[in-house]
Amino acid sequence: MRKGAAFIPCILFWPLLGQFHQTVPVVPEGLQTNEPSISIDPKYPAFQVLGSNTSQFFISQNGGQSWEPKLLDPKEGFYGDPVTFISQEGHIYLTHLSKTEGKEWPNHFDRIVFQGSTDGGKTFYSSSMGFVEGKMQDKPWISVDENKRSVYKNRIYITWTEFDAYGSSNPKDSSRIKCAFSDDYGKSFSDPITISDVSGNAVDGDNTLEGANLTIGKRGELYCVWAGKNKIWLDISRDGGKTWGTDKGIGNQPNGWNIEHLTGIERANSMPFIQSNGKGRLMVVYGHDGKGTQDIYSLSSRDYGVNWSPEVQVNPLENSPTDQYMPHMCKDRETGDIYVTYYTRRFSNNNIFIDVVVVPFEKGKWGEEYRVTKRSITPPGEDVFFGDYIGVAAERKNIRVAFTYNDDFRGIASVKVALLNKKLVCKPKPSQYAAFLSSVLRSKQKDFVLHAELPGSTSAIVEIYRGKVLVYKNVYPNLEQRSIEDIILMDKLGKGFFEVKVKAGTNHLQSDFFIER
Repeated sequence: MRKGAAFIPCILFWPLLGQFHQTVPVVPEGLQTNEPSISIDPKYPAFQVLGSNTSQFFISQNGGQSWEPKLLDPKEGFYGDPVTFISQEGHIYLTHLSKTEGKEWPNHFDRIVFQGSTDGGKTFYSSSMGFVEGKMQDKPWISVDENKRSVYKNRIYITWTEFDAYGSSNPKDSSRIKCAFSDDYGKSFSDPITISDVSGNAVDGDNTLEGANLTIGKRGELYCVWAGKNKIWLDISRDGGKTWGTDKGIGNQPNGWNIEHLTGIERANSMPFIQSNGKGRLMVVYGHDGKGTQDIYSLSSRDYGVNWSPEVQVNPLENSPTDQYMPHMCKDRETGDIYVTYYTRRFSNNNIFIDVVVVPFEKGKWGEEYRVTKRSITPPGEDVFFGDYIGVAAERKNIRVAFTYNDDFRGIASVKVALLNKKLVCKPKPSQYAAFLSSVLRSKQKDFVLHAELPGSTSAIVEIYRGKVLVYKNVYPNLEQRSIEDIILMDKLGKGFFEVKVKAGTNHLQSDFFIER
């Protein structure tokens, strides 16, 4: 039985959300973390779990409105890339990288770690897979066969990338996609099988094979996708992961999965994710910059992966020239609804500030973007790791999006969770966002960027004062969109303490910043 959740039907959460939605910091007092993975109990959606790039695991028993931290300390160590899952039986599963005692980075992630709990997260057991002396094991993902007709029902699958030597440019070192499975709830795993026919390099870049995850058909067939060498790859197993077929390139990924040009963050990616409706339809989402900016795309198959549609752009076509990246996809196990979330810069006039959106797949096509972030995220800077994943989960029409944000007050990256439902996400809504002001000093560019959103305003005035002296002014007599964004060179401002004022109708916003050179 799920701890404290058995008597709370999911419908009760809808009135709590009201017309709009809540966005909850996982740790209100602040915690430096990233790479969130979130899961909802399919029978009792009040019970939710969240893993992040830290040894603290989080449990919510009230639909995500508050989170209880739990320190996990498996004998194999805890490093990063956490992925969570809650089974139909209520078992909590977690996979992540190891931090093997006595070894230095990157040698310490030399195996994939699995943790499980059958008592609502009170206690966890652990096991590992994939250890080969000298090789590195990276980017695990977890899937569970819950199909009633499958002879492999309840089998747990873990897919990941194996490196001969992580980050090596030596042509003798390579990468490959691996898979192992468990029939005893993760207490032990099979010897790993290599899925990929052709290896990638070991650089941890576009020509490395990464992002392996799979979906499961109604009779237990496995469909695994990954990225590498500017393609999206698919392979299929029909015997529970013991053997695999021939790799098939189902889509192109111009310039690969590794994104290096985004300003304001250390790194980003657009690896693929796959989901199945159990009736022959497969859906894959991923990203690339084939049109000059990063965008999110999907491929679909209606015949169990034999034939694939041309790619379809998920984010609105008019987004250009802004970037969208790091997609993640989930399926509601009860309704079959599919949702995709990703980071976007479409609300930033100069492709700088970051937002999060979620998009439903309805009636055979992608719906409108629903904006998750109520105010844009300030870019954390290129020395701050923002993580390699964003998280989304849906059960019984409850939707949760977990994302990394820049905690401006504490100067750290941390995690928030948006509490959503199908009614909010799938129907057009009036604007629910208040006016706000954000800004960032960019030392590399030697400028100050001011970003303000002004819903309902038709004009605006921006003023910056040093003391009582006006040092900058910009007038927007006719606002063509709801936001303004000014980029001001620091040399034009000088040094000292500054006050920013934005006046737009009834909206009066202000903030302070300091330049020291």
